[in-house]
Parts: sequence; C-alpha cells; structure tokens
Amino acid sequence: MRDRYQTVGSRKREITSLIIIALSIHLLMLIHDIASNYYPFLWGDRGTGRWEAMLALVQSEPTSYLSHLAGAEVGPGEYLLQLPSYLIGGRAGIIIFQISLSVLSTVCLYEATAILLPWNRAPFICALIYSLLPQSIVFPHQFTTEAVATPFCTFFLYLMARSLRQNRLPAALWGGLCYGIAIFVRPSLALALPALLLLPILYSSRQRQVATVRGVAICAVASLPLALWVAAFTGTTGRIGYTSGVANLGWNLRSKVFLVYAENGWAEPPELARFLEYAQLYADTGGGISVPRYLELVSEHPVSFAKDAVISLGQVLWRGNVTKLFIDYLRIAADQKIKDLPKNVLGAGNTGALLDAMRGNVGFISILLLEAVFSLANICFVFIGVGFLLFALARPQKVSSKIGSVAFQSMLIIASILFGVIASSEIVDAAQAGPEGPSA
Repeated sequence: MRDRYQTVGSRKREITSLIIIALSIHLLMLIHDIASNYYPFLWGDRGTGRWEAMLALVQSEPTSYLSHLAGAEVGPGEYLLQLPSYLIGGRAGIIIFQISLSVLSTVCLYEATAILLPWNRAPFICALIYSLLPQSIVFPHQFTTEAVATPFCTFFLYLMARSLRQNRLPAALWGGLCYGIAIFVRPSLALALPALLLLPILYSSRQRQVATVRGVAICAVASLPLALWVAAFTGTTGRIGYTSGVANLGWNLRSKVFLVYAENGWAEPPELARFLEYAQLYADTGGGISVPRYLELVSEHPVSFAKDAVISLGQVLWRGNVTKLFIDYLRIAADQKIKDLPKNVLGAGNTGALLDAMRGNVGFISILLLEAVFSLANICFVFIGVGFLLFALARPQKVSSKIGSVAFQSMLIIASILFGVIASSEIVDAAQAGPEGPSA
C-alpha cells in the first residue's frame, strides 16, 4: 500500500474539497434549470423520446408495463433508473439523482487514481479535471444516457482497481454489476466485453487460470441486466432485440452502410434499395443489417469504409464539448450552427462560409476558439493515451515492472472500454435526432 493512500487526513480534505466544488457548480446550475423551466433538460439526442416513454409508463396500468417498455422507441435502461427520482421530485428529482451519481463518480475516480498512481497530487488533479469537463458539468442536468452510464463505468473502474489491489473477487463482481448497469443504459458498451475478457487473460503471465475465472465471472455479471431485458423483449414482441426504436445495432449498421454508399454514389444493396433518402430509414425501425452481412459489405469496399471510419473518428475527436455547455445549456450563439462546422463547413472545405459566420460575431468566435482549444487537448490526450496503451500491450513486462501489476491490469480494463467506445462511435447513427424543447 502506498504512503499516499495511507494519508487519511489529506485524502479526506481533498475529497471534501472535490465534493464542495462539484456540488457548488451543480446546485447553481440547478437554480438555472428551475429558472428556465428546465429548458435544457431534454436538449439531447432522444431526450424527448425518453421523457415521453417514461410518462407513458407512469400513466399506464401495471398489467401493461412490459408492453410499454418493449414498445417504446428508446430502451428501458435510458429512463428506468431515473424513474424513482422523478416520482419523488419531478424533473428536479432526476437532476438531483444524476448530480449525486456525478459527484460519487468523482470520488470513485479519486480513490481509483490513488490506488493506481504513486504521485501525491495525481488523485486530486485527475478527479478535479474529470469533474470540470464540459460534459461532466452539463450531462447531469440533461436527460441523457451519459448522465448515468459514465458514472457507472467509473464505479466499475474503481471497484476493479480495488479488487486487483486486494485480490478479492467480490469487489470485481460488484464492479461487473456496475458495468452491466452501464450496458443496460447504453447497450453499445457491450462491445467492450470480448476485450475485457480476453486482454487480462492474454497478459496475465502468472495466475492465468485466476484471471480467466475472474474475467468470465465479470463478463457474465455484466451481461446479465441486458440479457434479462433481451429475453423479456423477445418474449413480448416475438423478435430478438432490446428496443423497438432505431437505437439498435442492426439499424445503426444499416444506417452506416446507407451513408457510405450514398456518399460514393453506388447503387444501394438489396436491403436498402427501397430507401430513396436517409430520413426514410426511420420509418423502418425494426429493420437492420446483421453483423456478418455488414462485414461482407465492408469487405467489398474496405477503403471507403475505412475512410468513413476515420472521418467519423475525426468528428468525435473534434468535439471538445465546450458547445455542450455554452450552446446546448446556456444557449449562447445557439443559432450559429457551430456544432455543424465539422460536417457542413470544414468537411466540405467551405472556408468562405466559416469566415462569413465569424465576421463581427464575438460570441461565435469565442466559442469556436474554446471548442478548438478543448478539441486539440482532447486529441492530444487521446493519442497519448492510446499510444501508451499500445506500448503497454506490446511491452507488457516492461510497463508492468514500472507501474505495478495492479495499474497494468487496470490499464487493460481501460483499453477494453476504450475499444467499446471507439467501436460504438464508428457504427452509431451519424445523424443525431434534432433538439426539441421540453414538453409541458
């Protein structure tokens, strides 16, 4: 155990400071939420869909709960965890619940960093940066999946670090359950499970059998919440899946294929021949393309699909998320289409339109510069992090001897989740739902 982790007094002071900072910011924002009649609350992808699905469930008879859950356009994990807090305190109750998750995840990140890193100030600095990121500030005040899934991923990382440090399986299983909840909320995170199972096994030079048992147990527990819902959904609707809306793997794969074929001017494959434009895909929410069929189409045009994946990743990296705070939440320069720049302006090489938009518009310029700064920082962190992870996977013994086995195994877990995030960002629907104000 590191000396840093034994300084209980300083640890308590730092954790208290983090809680005070985070709560002060979020409570001030809660005042803004109430004063604006919760206008930013549904300002997010499918926020209105979650709100309507939750209200429909509340107003339905108990005998029809399951059919409402299965028939909604969003998965139940996107709103069920917030339902008790809504019944207690309305929209303010949901926000307070999500703030609690955010603050607790900040504390868990602090504790996990204290376990993994030897530097005295590293836990406080990492947790402070995490709590002050634009998305960490805004998401607890919006009806988004990130407001719940991200904290539960952080709980998972902390419990896994604790399990590895103490060599105890129960903490790992509790961590697996936390990750299972995150998957239930955001099913694309399940894409990380194969890597989460295999990486620790491949890189455990000692106690490989223990690593195998641990990995299988964690993945089994993590798969359970979504698996139970898939079984219930299949029994209710008669088709395998987890949602009646478009937020499913098959639909997103079909969406990706449509966009790549349309961009290159190719004749659509048979599964897409009846769709003349992208918006028509939404009318067929139950349709989709299987993973084998998707891989078959990719193999026919590998360069084009690879190019599209690089562009998609570039758009993800461009998002410094400052716009989430200033545009989505505070509504500053909201009519300037800043969030569309990567796709509509920069992607098309239309620099003239960009210069026209900037001319004399201080708000636009300020937010654009902030977004650029955060985006560059984001890109740097991602490349440094991924580069270090690849080096660790290539030279495991060298890295493990320097940072310790617990930190190295935790890095494998982080690499697994990163794989899931990158994979889901590549296959997810490129066109996000249009923002809508909250209903009365």
